[in-house]
Amino acid sequence: MTDLRSEIKNIIAALVHREPLIGIFLKRTWIYESNEYPMPAWTDGLRIYVNPPIFLNLSKPERTSVLAHEALHIFELHIPRSKALGVPRAIANIAADAKVNQHLSESKMQIPKNAVTLRTVSSMTGVSESELAKMSFEEIARLLARNCSGSKQGSGTGYSSNHSRGPGDGANLEEAAGDLVETSRGKGNILNEGDAGDENANSDEIANRAAKKAVETYTIAKTAGTVPGWAERVIDEILKPKVDWRRLLRSALEKGLGKKVRRSWMRPSRKGEPFPGKELLNMSTVVVAVDTSGSIGILELRRFLSEIYGICKESARVVVIPWDATAYDPIVISRASDVKKIKLRGGGGTCFYPVVCMLEKMSYSQLVILSDWEIADLDSAEVIGYLKKNAGRIIAVTTYGTPPVFLRTVRIDRW
Repeated sequence: MTDLRSEIKNIIAALVHREPLIGIFLKRTWIYESNEYPMPAWTDGLRIYVNPPIFLNLSKPERTSVLAHEALHIFELHIPRSKALGVPRAIANIAADAKVNQHLSESKMQIPKNAVTLRTVSSMTGVSESELAKMSFEEIARLLARNCSGSKQGSGTGYSSNHSRGPGDGANLEEAAGDLVETSRGKGNILNEGDAGDENANSDEIANRAAKKAVETYTIAKTAGTVPGWAERVIDEILKPKVDWRRLLRSALEKGLGKKVRRSWMRPSRKGEPFPGKELLNMSTVVVAVDTSGSIGILELRRFLSEIYGICKESARVVVIPWDATAYDPIVISRASDVKKIKLRGGGGTCFYPVVCMLEKMSYSQLVILSDWEIADLDSAEVIGYLKKNAGRIIAVTTYGTPPVFLRTVRIDRW
């Protein structure tokens, strides 16, 4: 009889070598024995549970695929994202399985027969696999919800929901909620010890802990070498802007956004008298001062870039000023997609006065300060004076410390 704990360890070791991102993530994940559900494995969004007799009845490639499948459900935050969507759990599970199996296929891993794939979703919705491949988990779930709304959630269709059920089970959509469970009572023997703190984390902590681990694992794998293209897309989804910049930047948006040019009879057209000419309008400018000092980690910088991307999507003109103990050359962003090309300089101490000197020579509608707000000269007369004078057009975004009380403040996670 195969020793289950040794088998799990061997699978993880093989994946660390073959698919480092998945292997490292699994190595950091708590895995337990459980016979609570009649399927090989399932997840509560942070931990994995394995049913020994069913799991060991699978072939070795299928065992590897099952563990990788559950790991990606956690990595892609499918349970908290499902809750936010509000679609039936069976629908969410099909969308989640389709995306996970898409990513496993892209990594050249074996997908058992009867697994839910993009082809399954295509046959249910009429949307091509190539189009589905470009969609996010949320987009596929909403698409399924629209197409299945009149069929009692698709009960009785015969679609297999979950490759973890093993070949040939043929579950219907009502059973499709299988491997995504909000809680599991069946903690048995420990098969793999994961991150400290994850073992007894409650349901309110799952999303933050899973997201933090996903981003950290991605960063480790990226540093060690290449990561799959799908992982980059998933991290972008996880790190999408958390701040409602449309609301916060409304005053800046009211001037100039979408109105770079207007027709005016005061400036005749070169085409002739019957046509009005063009008049260029002043564009609203949002300055983003982004802290790149040594106290800002890689995850925080990536979070800051994500928020800058969100600002660029809502603003007419964005100027980024990287700073640590020095204010570096401003970077003008003309398109939101250019944010990914930004190379941020820094790594030194943290002083804001050089930024103040630069800002005093600039014209802008709104100033966003992205920082951990551990700033050495924050109490200096020059810095406090500038912040008070311009408080009405400053938004202070912090991942740790507390900005001055007179500033409009937004707190975000540093992962």
